Amino acid sequence: MMGTLDPTCDIVVFERCGGYERELEAALAAANVPWAVVHSARVKAFRQVQGIKAKTDAIDARLLRAFGRDHLNGGKLRLGRSEDVVLDALMARHRQLKAALHAEHCRREIAAIAPVRASIERVIARLEAELVAIAAELSAHEANDPQLAFKEAVMCERMGVAQATARALLAELPELGRLDRREIATLGGLAPRVHRSGRRQLRRGLVPGRTCVKVILFNPARTAMRWDPEIKAFCDRLRGRGKPGKVILVAVMRKLLVRLNAAVRDAQARRCADMGRSCGSLIHQSRWPIAASGAGGHGRHSRRAAVPLTAEHDAAQSRPDRWIDKATR
Repeated sequence: MMGTLDPTCDIVVFERCGGYERELEAALAAANVPWAVVHSARVKAFRQVQGIKAKTDAIDARLLRAFGRDHLNGGKLRLGRSEDVVLDALMARHRQLKAALHAEHCRREIAAIAPVRASIERVIARLEAELVAIAAELSAHEANDPQLAFKEAVMCERMGVAQATARALLAELPELGRLDRREIATLGGLAPRVHRSGRRQLRRGLVPGRTCVKVILFNPARTAMRWDPEIKAFCDRLRGRGKPGKVILVAVMRKLLVRLNAAVRDAQARRCADMGRSCGSLIHQSRWPIAASGAGGHGRHSRRAAVPLTAEHDAAQSRPDRWIDKATR
């Protein structure tokens, strides 16, 4: 497959498939071929809009190609970064080890048999050593990725956000700094879903989003509610309006996420201005001439013209469209 791809004018578009797509991402990154992972629910909705009822591998491939072209032209296609994939995998492993360590500590509390307790102690020691090793890998990965280190430093300037929170958020939301406030809140599962028809107004619930984001923001939100004067005033206003405590907590989580998104966006814009080059090349880290909303953060209403970033693109523009998806073949 890799021999048929041209990194200067091909983008591979595919859906997630329970983690098995990681091998494809690694192969594409090694071959320097741009790729984009698209949301299965959006592809399904796109299928319904197109009126496609049949389902075969060939039809799915053509559908993904059409979906990718539509999102590329609309500036909505986000290219993958191998650095983001590595960060996500390392953070996932870190969470798994912490969960296993917590489980072993709980088992040790009730272990009365000496051989069993000794076995648990050995497992705990091994898990703690693995956690130290993963932390070292995370630090090394951050040192090799200036963009990640820059975002993390910007986020850690906010009250209640430390290194662990910043890394976890960047692993779950690599889109930070590239979306507007409504989009990032929806993606994080912190946007209320309005349910209104005529005079009937039902209670608004949260859009599911990426549920881990709420877990990550729980303690930072509680810290901000206690120590940030502006957040405290915001909470007092909500309490005065009779809002329940959990509603206030979620509102603070949303405000924190929106602020972090804006801080990363504005810092990237200033950095790009200081460096005197396009923000698009900094954000996407790709040679593909993609039209997308810039780091200025005007969301879907902001569009930039597609500009070739290397000389190969001038020749690529004259070739037939070679969008390709072979993930399902």
